[in-house]
Amino acid sequence: MGIAKISVDGEVLWKHFNFSHHWIDVDTDGRIYAPSMKVTDAADFFEDSLVEVDCTLGKVFYEGVRVYAPDGTTLREIWILESLAKSGYPGFFYSVK
Repeated sequence: MGIAKISVDGEVLWKHFNFSHHWIDVDTDGRIYAPSMKVTDAADFFEDSLVEVDCTLGKVFYEGVRVYAPDGTTLREIWILESLAKSGYPGFFYSVK
């Protein structure tokens, strides 16, 4: 559903309702790594490949990781399908078709 930072007194310091979810990790600099999802309209093809999307729902669920600064600012978003498209191995799209 989302991610939030809450103080020891229960005050919500920051929050994002953006489909971030469980199993977060925090590095030594305080950056927060959270598995995340985004929902987009289905395209005809996966990214820039020739692999057709076979989607009856009309939506694609992109899974990835969002990286947050300690103050809750989103530093980076890494999406699995986009990473696969850049990897040079478009055949992997057949497994998520």
